[in-house]
Amino acid sequence: MKHKGRIARNVKTTLVHVLLVAFIIVALYPIFYAFVSSFKSAGEILAGQNLWPEVWHWENYAEAWNQANFSTYTWNTIVYSTATMFFCVLMNSMSGYVYARGEFPGKNIIFAVKTAMMFVALGSTAMYPQLQILKALHLNQSLVGLVVQTIFTGSITYIFMIRSFVMSLPKELDDAATIDGCSFMGIFFRITLPLIRPIIATIAVLSFKGAWNEYLFPMIVTFSNENRRTLAVGLYYMQTSSSSADWSKMLPGAIISAVPLVVIYIFLNKYFIESLTVGAVKG
Repeated sequence: MKHKGRIARNVKTTLVHVLLVAFIIVALYPIFYAFVSSFKSAGEILAGQNLWPEVWHWENYAEAWNQANFSTYTWNTIVYSTATMFFCVLMNSMSGYVYARGEFPGKNIIFAVKTAMMFVALGSTAMYPQLQILKALHLNQSLVGLVVQTIFTGSITYIFMIRSFVMSLPKELDDAATIDGCSFMGIFFRITLPLIRPIIATIAVLSFKGAWNEYLFPMIVTFSNENRRTLAVGLYYMQTSSSSADWSKMLPGAIISAVPLVVIYIFLNKYFIESLTVGAVKG
């Protein structure tokens, strides 16, 4: 019986691994195909006959970077995404901390109302008034306007995550720091902030990714200013600027746009996984 049970477990484990490998292949093949095709000529990409390039066109990346203006688009996207990530982490972590540890009238009601907004999708309805506000501030055609719009329409989800994480920390740490003369915000910066690094890393990755891939509002803001476009907007305009898209420029551009996200995730992966694990344990 033990032998049969061991065989059944081995078969089950093998099937699970086969399914996982199949899933990985299906998920990664489009990325692999795009990467390999980025070294093909435009005609070879459209023909779609061979997986591997007949001739490796390494110059595709140089032409995309220089001629297609991806150097400017990449720089704009890095500035926009990094600034958004920094202010998003700072403001949401402070807000979550205040809702977790602060005491002020109506705190629970305000938080309940904000939490309810998680389930309300305003979509394009809120876009016009936001644009009008930026126009009044003379920020409607700049990267600063994009950052301001993203920060002040931040996700309540991040605040909710920070609040839940802070509430899982022992309040005795705050009491001990208060006895030692530490202020409310002093406790946040000296005690709480170092302890919530895993969830901070998670929010940093998510906010950076969201800003990096954002298309609609950056497209509206940079519609008349090509030198302020982000990568997502630049790729779209490259695709629609002529009757036939130049895939020998677009695919290298797409690969270039994906690299920073992969690098950010590699560096913050440890904290990202830790935040998920801690959340599961402390639930």
